[in-house]
Amino acid sequence: MALLRLISGLTPGKTFLIKDTLATLGRSQECEVVLDIPAVSRKHARIFYQGGKHHLEDLGSRNGTFLNGEPVFEPTPLQSRDRFSICGIVISFMEDGHEYDPEDISDFQAQMIDDDPDGSTSPSSFMATFDMFKNHGQLSHPTVSAEDKLRALIAIGRHLGEVVKLEEVLQHILESLFDIFPQADRGIIVLLDPKTEKLLPKALKQRNPNNEEVRLSRTVLQNVMTSGKAILSADLANDSRFDLADSIVSAQIRSMMCAPLIRIGGEAVGVLQLDAAMATQRFTLADLELLASVANQATIAVLNGQLMERAMEEASLRRELSVAHTVQQGLLPASRPRIEGYEFFDYYAPAKMLGGDYYDYVPLSDDRLACTLADVSGKGISASLLMAKLSAENRYHLAMNPTLPDALFDLNNTFCGDRWADRFVTLVACVLDPAKHEVRLVNAGHQPPLAIRTEGSISEINHVSSGFPVGVMENTTYEETVFTLKPGQSLFMFTDGVTDAVNEHGEMFGMRRVLDCWSRPYATLEEQGTALIRSIQSFVGTVPNADDICILGVRRVNE
Repeated sequence: MALLRLISGLTPGKTFLIKDTLATLGRSQECEVVLDIPAVSRKHARIFYQGGKHHLEDLGSRNGTFLNGEPVFEPTPLQSRDRFSICGIVISFMEDGHEYDPEDISDFQAQMIDDDPDGSTSPSSFMATFDMFKNHGQLSHPTVSAEDKLRALIAIGRHLGEVVKLEEVLQHILESLFDIFPQADRGIIVLLDPKTEKLLPKALKQRNPNNEEVRLSRTVLQNVMTSGKAILSADLANDSRFDLADSIVSAQIRSMMCAPLIRIGGEAVGVLQLDAAMATQRFTLADLELLASVANQATIAVLNGQLMERAMEEASLRRELSVAHTVQQGLLPASRPRIEGYEFFDYYAPAKMLGGDYYDYVPLSDDRLACTLADVSGKGISASLLMAKLSAENRYHLAMNPTLPDALFDLNNTFCGDRWADRFVTLVACVLDPAKHEVRLVNAGHQPPLAIRTEGSISEINHVSSGFPVGVMENTTYEETVFTLKPGQSLFMFTDGVTDAVNEHGEMFGMRRVLDCWSRPYATLEEQGTALIRSIQSFVGTVPNADDICILGVRRVNE
């Protein structure tokens, strides 16, 4: 596993782990390494692993790829610490990327070090501290003029401007700090990961970039977060408290300031750290106050960037779900069958963008028609994926088997494999023979369908016991019920989203209301099905559906 680090151009310090044998670099979002500037081709270059070595190859780009200053005309082996450039973006290649812990590598080459086992580097032991929890950006005896503070706030505001991406926000904050503190040689921003609750380095800026790994003291940063105090140490090299601090010594830091990023509610979300290497350009108490002043505005910028990032992710997810919803709707019948002497009705309302209920009409030989309605366990994306699989398998087995029980037998075995975990499907299917007005029905763990006569009498089709749901027990056999549809008689199948619909008082719609709705005669099947839907909608009011609702009906027209 190799590592790429951006040295200059775009976002210096950002790194990319190359975990696979092939990684493409370019402007396209499909690339593993996205370099989003106009001069870069959509797919500009690639790095691939072959013969025990990583190779760099230009993909016919407009502006070319250069390795150690030389143009790349053919796949060229890479050595660790090689540098190559793409449209002014200088990238360092590191063969030993696998040596870095991904948890300690964020958008640049940085590692968090626990280097204070005895707790000697707590904020209280520094030359100066500033309690940002209590003072909210103001010192009791200010050492910085209001004009200097205003100038610093204007500088950081000018840099941030209309930046919305968190990555760019962080980089612009560091650029602002380098303008405000000319003695700073290195700036780092670490943020608290809300999922892992760990501090992770997210942005780095150096006046003189090099290939050395940046090492940070997790202990110091964590203490700054917990205490809410900005800290200053003017001469770390001669400070006995840091004799064991490898992260300080290895970076040759002479002076350091840290300030927590604190949201309005008092919760710390990250830390700003500035380092100076020159003994003659140490940070002062005035610098600490100035850093504390701009840290508040930096916090707002970080929080806004995080909100925008989440909003963009949610918008992208909504777009993807919308596409998936369209695809799923395409799996359902585009129109109802047209068979002389028969009417058909169907209705599908998923509780979420994606649902797990399913219905279909499958034409069979001898002008017969199979009607299937099913309810996949669970909801959302996982249920919708299983529903898509069910759609294809159901059609296949109905077409390939001579009888309905045989089709359900094979369909059940398809879903009994380990790969479906504990998922199952309740299903009811019938085959209509319009020439004989005969219906053959099989029930796999589903609610019994209802047969409704013209005058309003209703009976459940449960002449035989229901079999196991599909996907529960391998080699399950299913029994078949055969009956004749009388003139004006309708057959309705529906999922439990109908009976389980809940109103604002927590009451369920229930089977009794279904029977009451259909207890009077209707002129057409469309009126009959629509009456049930309207009854459910009137019952639940503004309460959203907790489950998918699916209804399928067949009616023999009066002769």
